[in-house]
Amino acid sequence: MTRAEVAVMFAKLLNEQIEANYRAKGVFSDVADGIWFAKEVEYLANIGILTGYDESGGGKYYAPYGAITRAEFAAIVSRFENLSSTQNMTFNDIPRGYWAYSYIANTEAKGWIKGYEDGGFHPESYITRAEVVTIVNRILERTFNRSIYSINIIPYDVSDNYWAFHDILEAMNGHNLLDN
Repeated sequence: MTRAEVAVMFAKLLNEQIEANYRAKGVFSDVADGIWFAKEVEYLANIGILTGYDESGGGKYYAPYGAITRAEFAAIVSRFENLSSTQNMTFNDIPRGYWAYSYIANTEAKGWIKGYEDGGFHPESYITRAEVVTIVNRILERTFNRSIYSINIIPYDVSDNYWAFHDILEAMNGHNLLDN
């Protein structure tokens, strides 16, 4: 996923609406006012959920079209939910001094972010859409249950034995309970 897509997704997850008249305030040099994600990126930056990268000369940039790493995503999730934990993480590839250590530990403590079979988290790997949908389902406490939900959409490009198939179905379909 791109960093812009992640910003828009988290803005939509907010319980409150971004004020209709909210205008981007130029927090990031590479987020032009009026572009499809500007309001969401700038709003989330202003409330402390998003941070950017430092430019020489003191400015900030967001790199909206760049792919987002697993560590960056964990940091956004942790700030979005205002998490804190004193629990040590179990991943074998993140040293204590790593910039996102506490963010990753926070999300692992909640059970929202998991590692790989090799025991690593792979913080610098780009997060996949399947991983994002699975994590968001965990945050929202949504699990797929065929018996209570109507299934109107089935992805044509995802096999039913794919590890995230049920999480993808959960995210793609409505949450209206079937009539009894």
